[in-house]
Amino acid sequence: LEGIAETKGAIYTSLPAQGVAIVNADDAFATFFGNLAGTRRVIRFGANANVDVRAEDIQLGAQARFTLLANGERSEISLPLNGRHNVQNALAAAACAIALDVPLARIKQGLEAAPSVKGRLQRYTMPGGWTLIDDSYNANPGSTAAAISTLASEADEAWLVLGDMRELGAEARTLHAQTGKLAHDSGIARLYTVGELSAAAAKAFGATAKHFDNQTALIAALASDVKPGIHVLVKGSRGSAMEHIVHALRGEQAKTGGERHVA
Repeated sequence: LEGIAETKGAIYTSLPAQGVAIVNADDAFATFFGNLAGTRRVIRFGANANVDVRAEDIQLGAQARFTLLANGERSEISLPLNGRHNVQNALAAAACAIALDVPLARIKQGLEAAPSVKGRLQRYTMPGGWTLIDDSYNANPGSTAAAISTLASEADEAWLVLGDMRELGAEARTLHAQTGKLAHDSGIARLYTVGELSAAAAKAFGATAKHFDNQTALIAALASDVKPGIHVLVKGSRGSAMEHIVHALRGEQAKTGGERHVA
């Protein structure tokens, strides 16, 4: 982690003298990044009451709502995205706008018009009275933990569908097991997994987990099990092609080749 932080730190050390460093105050390396900025202007964002741009009264649901505080002003934000991590993303965007002297009212307009991103927590109300959440674009332990937190915040029963998280090295099985335990401890009711590595997540999750050898079997079981009021989130690495499960559940023909975007 220290090596990654040092590499990311080049962003700050490479700024011109008049540049502005935007720093996530909630990051473990926030002080390190702030020191790298030197005498340059630093704008910090996060949940800490002492930072420049912060959020209060966060409410999570289909949309994230919070109070944005910056430059001594307050603004109520209805973000068309869910998840605490997206509140953090909104704070980062707001901090960049503050650095450019954008008025808070304009920042509110921009945040509330933010479009959803394909494969990133896209919600679909299904004919059977349940909700499908497509977070299939990619996955690593950090982003999956954020997805689990978002799913656990739903008022109704939540199920997670997980494919392999790839390129994790020698600790891959351990990291999958930790993810399965996190899902269980977060109150997720059921876990459906597919892929060699995700079997470790199912084992760590416990009795209400189901592991499948292929997506076809998983889709059939999930379609049979799902019932009104359930929230189902689908996630996995690009190489696991979990979007095929989303397409199948929605009655769409799977696209070949995969789609890519900046997220």
